[in-house]
Amino acid sequence: MPTRWYQGTVINIESLSTTTRQFTLSVDGDTIFDFKPGQFVTMDLPVSEKRLYRWRSYSIANTPNNNNILQFCIVRSSEGLGTKYFFEDVTIGSVLKFKGPDGGFTLPDDLSREIIMICTCTGVAPFRSMIRQVIDKKMTFKKYTLSSALDIRTAYYIWTSFQKSLLLTRISGILWRYPENIQPHFIMGMFMIYIWMSIKMYTKPDSFISAGGRI
Repeated sequence: MPTRWYQGTVINIESLSTTTRQFTLSVDGDTIFDFKPGQFVTMDLPVSEKRLYRWRSYSIANTPNNNNILQFCIVRSSEGLGTKYFFEDVTIGSVLKFKGPDGGFTLPDDLSREIIMICTCTGVAPFRSMIRQVIDKKMTFKKYTLSSALDIRTAYYIWTSFQKSLLLTRISGILWRYPENIQPHFIMGMFMIYIWMSIKMYTKPDSFISAGGRI
């Protein structure tokens, strides 16, 4: 089956931090672009003549609502051709070409076991899509634990993502109230993630089913 390419028009650009922006696309045409939370699309960006450099994959950060709206959270990298294009050339009205959705990094059918999500920075995007889907659809689940390694510059992005996706309530300016069975852990550095995971696996070795995907 030949690959189908879509076009989307940028309808909004929101700065989430000094290095992170959220780009909102409206998919052109009447066909509904359906996807599962956690999947990604591959964009063909005009940054090189070689496909290896032109094709860039980005996780979809919002949930499917049959409205042909896609959101992508992109952090700027000094070495990234794709992020350079997004931050310097893409404006409201820009048209982007992409294919997909792809990826099997999606929610399991069985949500009766604790799910532990590990990411850094904008790697939270597919998890944001997944958790929002669970809340919007009022799906029954046991517990989600999100562990994210931060540095000071990206901490604001994580807070902003979950304030908007989980509709959190701010308390006393610094504390946040989460749904009872969603527990975020924001950790300064990947080394601390490894320590935290080692403790979890030691204390609950039978609770882990490993899965990974593009973030």
